[in-house]
Amino acid sequence: MTIWVVLACVVALYAISVMRLKPKVFFGLLEDDSIYFSSAKALAEGHGYVLPSVPGLPAATKYPILYPWILSWVWRLDASFPANIKDAAVVNITFGFAFILGAFVFFKGIGRLGDPETLFLTAFCGLHPIVVIHSANLLTEIPFAALTLWAAVMASKAVSAEGTAHASMISGMLSGAAFLTRLVGLPFAAGLYLAILWRKGWRKSLIFAGGALPFLGVLVWTAVVKPPSHAPPLSVSGCARVWQMNWLYYTSYLSFWKADAIQGHALWSMMKQNLMLLSVQPGIYFLNPQVLKPSGPAIIAALLLSVGVWKGLIAHAKGKLGPIHFALALYLIPVILWDYPLVERFLIPFLPFIVLGLWLEVTRLFGLIKRSMANSAPRDQKPAAVFLAFALVGLMLFTGRSFQLGLKELIENSKIRGRMLGEKEEAYGWLRQHMGSEETVIAYEDASLFLYTGRQSFRPVILSPAGAFHAEQRQKELECITASAIALRARYWVISDDDYGMEPGRVEQFVRANKSGGSFHEVFLSEHHKVSVLEAETADRR
Repeated sequence: MTIWVVLACVVALYAISVMRLKPKVFFGLLEDDSIYFSSAKALAEGHGYVLPSVPGLPAATKYPILYPWILSWVWRLDASFPANIKDAAVVNITFGFAFILGAFVFFKGIGRLGDPETLFLTAFCGLHPIVVIHSANLLTEIPFAALTLWAAVMASKAVSAEGTAHASMISGMLSGAAFLTRLVGLPFAAGLYLAILWRKGWRKSLIFAGGALPFLGVLVWTAVVKPPSHAPPLSVSGCARVWQMNWLYYTSYLSFWKADAIQGHALWSMMKQNLMLLSVQPGIYFLNPQVLKPSGPAIIAALLLSVGVWKGLIAHAKGKLGPIHFALALYLIPVILWDYPLVERFLIPFLPFIVLGLWLEVTRLFGLIKRSMANSAPRDQKPAAVFLAFALVGLMLFTGRSFQLGLKELIENSKIRGRMLGEKEEAYGWLRQHMGSEETVIAYEDASLFLYTGRQSFRPVILSPAGAFHAEQRQKELECITASAIALRARYWVISDDDYGMEPGRVEQFVRANKSGGSFHEVFLSEHHKVSVLEAETADRR
């Protein structure tokens, strides 16, 4: 009974931590959330799966449909925005509950740990800053992590000695729901399928495939069979390619990836970057150099912890390869090929597995220390054992400190975002009063602006990841920062002081230069001068 009480406390603390961050203030920060929610609104209103915030209402082929469809029920029950963001956050928190419970079952079953260790590691995963912040944002990370984790748990049950056909079917259905939430769920599902085929033969693997097949049909219909309904991009003088990349970013992510990674001659550089991040990211979950100062020693410590994680996972795999190992191997392929270096987010579904790997290695090292300190052990081993014990304890203390500072930083960011939101709402109110409903606005938080104002919006420029490796390409993108505004004949720009934290390069410098050079004139300034609305000169919109 005690174990369930403790688990309930962990779940309650998780929910409190998420709501404490005030999800409304983080809305629009990473853009994906506002695109999901605006598409959910379109679904709820019967307009189909489209991007209502984008001029031309293109089909929403960038993301699978399941998560926006789930969020559409929030709009059906309560269409008052932004009040319904809180209801949408409850949806994410519910998936978070499933993730925490899945981690508990994972540590008990696949990890074969006792109750105290299971509860401790479950609490670590559920209350981890990265889990809390991605629960507060309306993103697919936590729903996807919950679905994939439970799919792996059920697949492990399916390949066990007492495995049943029902476990294979449920695993297949959960895997299908996962890749209908995020496309990277496809290699994950393929890994589980191969594990069941290898361990249990073709009959149970076919049952797994049968569970996933209906979801695959929906994915193919919405993303492939149903043709996009968007108009072709317009040519914009010497900035035609930059404008085309801006448009592809919204309407065809596969085409954007090809143009960025392949045609941009950056694939190998991107792969090397992702491999480097993969080597250190497991350790960063325990020691985050962004919150620990000085960051140099923290990076070294994180790298050492990553080595410990991978050693623990290899040791776990030596016992017997399970579905989670197959899933991880195939899942890493698109992660390595991805043009955006988002390894921290991509590995969230494997956070319990990563935590288990380090736990197994630390347990092994403490066992080694205990044997080295025994009376029968050679005397020359004891100094090394004492040093190792102090090093491990120190790393554990720094992990706790990183955890604490990470949560504290989230709360501070919530306060900052809250203050900025008030000024953005002033600008949104001005736009509703002074611009026509058919006009387009240029803004970094574009889909969020659409939901607040009802006016379609577009980002000024999409800085391609390949530009990080080719200075001339990045320079061209910055010089063409007005390409989207010209192509869409956008009259207004919304400029906020926090626009540039998400984008590398000298974007702010170019925007300010255009403003001071007479390309724009300011028509609105918020109370504390952090948000302004600029109107483009007529000549710039011809």
